[in-house]
Amino acid sequence: LRMNTREFNSFCVAAKKRGFKCFGGVSRNPAEAGSAVPRGGVCWLADRRLAFRTGTFDEQNHSQVCSITIEGITFLNFYAPPCAGDPQFDAAEVMVNMFVQNSLNPGQHKWFAVGDSNEIPNRSVIQNVLEGWGGQICNTGRPTRWKGNREIDWGIGNFPQHCSTPVFH
Repeated sequence: LRMNTREFNSFCVAAKKRGFKCFGGVSRNPAEAGSAVPRGGVCWLADRRLAFRTGTFDEQNHSQVCSITIEGITFLNFYAPPCAGDPQFDAAEVMVNMFVQNSLNPGQHKWFAVGDSNEIPNRSVIQNVLEGWGGQICNTGRPTRWKGNREIDWGIGNFPQHCSTPVFH
């Protein structure tokens, strides 16, 4: 999300009027030089008719992650920016911390993470860490930017038999 806190709150109010519960947040880190917009943010919209439990929103350095459990499946949304440092490791560490804090046993609890990793599948810190929790990659094998040539937006989960290859139109 490229929103400040006020814009995010307005977005959540509009989502609520349309029957959705909005959960997530924007980065608390300073905006990029010359920009009034914070660096990143993530959120989930859940249909209020579904049985869901909001999880947590957390960030480490410039990476953000939020989780929500819908119908017994925990979904994580992540953003790891293309900047110096180890934002991908930071995002992976936040997700693992969420697993531990919520007592998620990967062998007994279904989970799926999706987001903008700014990493290519099979060469990804996030993928490597989440594979240790039973994750298997779910990707298209195609670029995920309009004018790009790399796939940097993808998912990973521990129940691939229920996931099909994503299709974008």
